[in-house]
Amino acid sequence: MPSLENALCFSAPAKINLDLRIVGRREDGYHLLQSHVTFLSWQDLIFFKKIEEGIQFSCSSDLGKADDNLALRAARRMAELAPHVGGVAIHLEKNLPVAAGLGGGSSDAATVMLVLNRLWQVGLTHQQLIDEGVALGADVPVFLGQQTCLMEGIGEKLTPVDLGPPWSVLLLNPRVPLVTKEVFRAYREGLTSSEGAINIFNLPRGKRVVNPLVNDLQPVSQVLAPVVGEMVQALQANGAWLAAMSGSGPTVFGLFEDGPMAAKAAEAITNSHGHWLLFHGITCKQHPFEQEWRRQFASP
Repeated sequence: MPSLENALCFSAPAKINLDLRIVGRREDGYHLLQSHVTFLSWQDLIFFKKIEEGIQFSCSSDLGKADDNLALRAARRMAELAPHVGGVAIHLEKNLPVAAGLGGGSSDAATVMLVLNRLWQVGLTHQQLIDEGVALGADVPVFLGQQTCLMEGIGEKLTPVDLGPPWSVLLLNPRVPLVTKEVFRAYREGLTSSEGAINIFNLPRGKRVVNPLVNDLQPVSQVLAPVVGEMVQALQANGAWLAAMSGSGPTVFGLFEDGPMAAKAAEAITNSHGHWLLFHGITCKQHPFEQEWRRQFASP
């Protein structure tokens, strides 16, 4: 791996599913979803440096077989679409937990696609990027969409939404992975109706709410990993006005009135459950890619 000196650096943010409804199933077995998704100020970092030829990939963590890494697969696909542009060295600085319901691997893949589409001048349109992304994974398109949205279908149908000002958020992860395929395999509660979906825009900000949103996978994940329920209870007991699981879990999130309340809860939970991984930050309406691209390619 070449030196990262003068390499470009881009963020691959985590996401949370504020709700998640399973509303159908395709003939090929993929579940049809409805979910409001927003980004977080917690991210992996990916470094890019042009080289003469080929793709060199490294990672700060051992994520298993490199060929299975979504970021590397995304880079290879972009190279197929732009075969005469030279090569790239990519280094992934992994900060997000794996198999956590935060879309970390999908976010890495999306950032690679966004960067190489510009860096190599591949010229894919927004919709073409999404079409390529969904072939890599159902969560990849939401990161390519680059803004808070309602995600539908198997993840490829995105409708931008405005959920108002950022929320102070506290995330808890038990350091125990939950594989998405295993959670869906265990799902036995039947399909829900889209008419029953909660209107997220009716959430009373800053007021205590008991289970106002629904994640159809949370009951299943709590059976596979009972600690999910323990973490939700810990957030509720420490002042979160909403606490729920993100995606297929096991990460749970709590929304708070303000940063100081979230910080106080973080301190209390760290003292009582120091073995849990904890993140305190805010929700973000926009993916950071465009801002980071402009900053790194601004005229002197």
